[in-house]
Amino acid sequence: MKPFLFPLAVFSLVIAGSAIAQSTECPMHAQHMASAKKATSTEKPAACPLHAQHMADQEAAARPQDPDGSAEHGTGVDHRHDTLGVAHETTRHSFRLFDDGAAIELRASDGQDTTTIEAIRAHMRVIADQFRANDFSTPMFVHDKTPDGIATMKQLHSEIEFRYEPLPAGARVRIVTATAAALAALHDFMRFQIIEHRTGDAGKIEHEAR
Repeated sequence: MKPFLFPLAVFSLVIAGSAIAQSTECPMHAQHMASAKKATSTEKPAACPLHAQHMADQEAAARPQDPDGSAEHGTGVDHRHDTLGVAHETTRHSFRLFDDGAAIELRASDGQDTTTIEAIRAHMRVIADQFRANDFSTPMFVHDKTPDGIATMKQLHSEIEFRYEPLPAGARVRIVTATAAALAALHDFMRFQIIEHRTGDAGKIEHEAR
């Protein structure tokens, strides 16, 4: 080898050795490089293949369900209502539609049953207070679903008046509004209750002088 070529050869070997050392220094080098590239990539992650189904399930959970007047569902409605302190065997519901609102009425089957009458009045005071606070959790619990009309009643709550009123054998929550959309929601709510409680009310709109 010529003298001037020896230093060049040595230099080339040093450079090559350094490159090899850098490439083999980390046994996971290739994986690390791939991970770093993925972390800095602007590519969007793959969409959830069940996204549409998940969204549909969420919408269905929040959507009011059709009223169910079957005996099987009615047994559950009665049982859950009984846990509120007013037994369905000793009371009777009436859901009335008015041209200015509606009324939820509850009376003792026996007009002399003072214990049941007082329990009804205490219960209806609670319901009136809850409705005034825009809280409709009790009917949702009793029916195990969201009754018709509640979404609009919550939205237009400031346009609706809720009053507790005693009755000779019980009490009622009288509901009044001057807003057409709220009135329609109240009527939907009452018709839903008529079916689910199986009261046999006609569901016709009445006029009540005030």
